[in-house]
Amino acid sequence: MIALNETSKFASVSPDLEKRRISGGMEVFLHHFYEYKKGLRNLVLHTCYRDIGYGIICKLEHHNIEYLIYPLGKKRINVFFGNTDCLEIVRRIGKLCLSRYTAEEDFILGIMLGYDRCQQCERYLRLKQTRNEKRVINHNNESKKIPASTQAVSQPVAQGLKGG
Repeated sequence: MIALNETSKFASVSPDLEKRRISGGMEVFLHHFYEYKKGLRNLVLHTCYRDIGYGIICKLEHHNIEYLIYPLGKKRINVFFGNTDCLEIVRRIGKLCLSRYTAEEDFILGIMLGYDRCQQCERYLRLKQTRNEKRVINHNNESKKIPASTQAVSQPVAQGLKGG
């Protein structure tokens, strides 16, 4: 777990603006918390500034809700909270940075977070295409990456099979 500081690290911001920022961050968290408690979500990902992390942890621990906290740069954190099994999957993926998730991991996380399934399917296909992560499974059930040059050659062959 990362260390959280109860005091603000934004000394250059006026106290009034700082209060509104903290209040707004907690307001969004409380909305996520409400959705989780009502059963609308099994897993929540809340991104916030580190300085409100302490209040979030207190609320989650008071209600015996499990959570994971991952750093997001120097000033922010990602707080996952909710169902134990969902959190265990996030923990086992073991990547602190969401941008390092594979297309499959990203898809699983999106579904667990309750995102629209069709949009997750579109996102998955887009990530696979842009990251060039196409794979083939051979007869021994082993997965291998296909180089981009091979993919381009394979497409006309596959189209020829469809046409007869």
